[in-house]
Amino acid sequence: MRKYAPCITLLLSTLFCSAQQEIKIGGYTYLKKASVTAFLKQDGLDSTYSLYVTKDGNQAFGCEMLSTRNDSIFRKSTMDVDEANKTILCKERFFFKQSRDVDSIYTYYKQLNNGNFKTDKIIEYKNGVAKNLIKN
Repeated sequence: MRKYAPCITLLLSTLFCSAQQEIKIGGYTYLKKASVTAFLKQDGLDSTYSLYVTKDGNQAFGCEMLSTRNDSIFRKSTMDVDEANKTILCKERFFFKQSRDVDSIYTYYKQLNNGNFKTDKIIEYKNGVAKNLIKN
């Protein structure tokens, strides 16, 4: 058993480090808080959010990653980090939409000098055509 202890320790530390995701932007480090799952009563969907916090535990930014009902996926997102421009892009793609609904929403977060983030712009796409909702 003792000869396996270093291997087990290495395996567990690797698993712990990979579970604790962190992003470094502009000299600040943000930790991924455990994904939060919530039930959206109005839509009848279970949604999973990825929330990133500062080392002090304050929320920095977040992205709704997945919305499902039973075995159907209604929304799926990806998150891109641009360290050079100090921005986070959350791309939400919608499935099972009605004709009046949007195809996707892109939300851009911009890092401020104090390390906090603000929503820089939100772009809504419908049938491949972009429409700015918010632009700061």
